[in-house]
Amino acid sequence: MARKHFAKRQHMTQNELRACREYLELEVDELCDVLGVNRRTYYNWVYGRTPVPGPVVAFLTLACYFDELFDLKRFEVRRKR
Repeated sequence: MARKHFAKRQHMTQNELRACREYLELEVDELCDVLGVNRRTYYNWVYGRTPVPGPVVAFLTLACYFDELFDLKRFEVRRKR
């Protein structure tokens, strides 16, 4: 039951997305690398063309809330080759 409730309120506005990125002091490219998305996807979220997916909302919410635990500038993305 708790899981269903959590899934209902996973929404982030364009302004919240921008504010979160700025709060974490990340450039667009850095945030895209951390999230594993390209710049076009990020800008689709920012301009409201597509909604920010729930897992991204959850990750960014936690990253902003616990920013002292996350050092996202040093976060290394391991890409599949």
